[in-house]
Amino acid sequence: MNNEKMLEDEIRGYIGGLEYDSLQFDFNTQDGKIKLDVTTINPIHKQHFLFHTVLGYDREDALKKMLDYVKNYKERESSYTVQWS
Repeated sequence: MNNEKMLEDEIRGYIGGLEYDSLQFDFNTQDGKIKLDVTTINPIHKQHFLFHTVLGYDREDALKKMLDYVKNYKERESSYTVQWS
C-alpha cells in the first residue's frame, strides 16, 4: 500500500461514520502548489459538502496537512461525526 493511500485511510478513520466512498479527495494545482479538497458525499442524495481545503507542495504534503487538521480538529472539538440528514 502506498503512502498516499495510507494517509487517505488514516484521514477516513479520524473523520469516521462514513461509507468508504462517501469521502472524496480532490487534488488540483493552484499557484504552483497542490490544493486538496476533502468532500463528504451524501450516500442517498449524492450531494457534496466541502469538509476542508489545504495547500501542499505535493500530494503527500497536502495529505499530511489534512491529517494534521483532522487530528487537531477532533482533539479541539472532542469528537465529531459527519452525518447527513
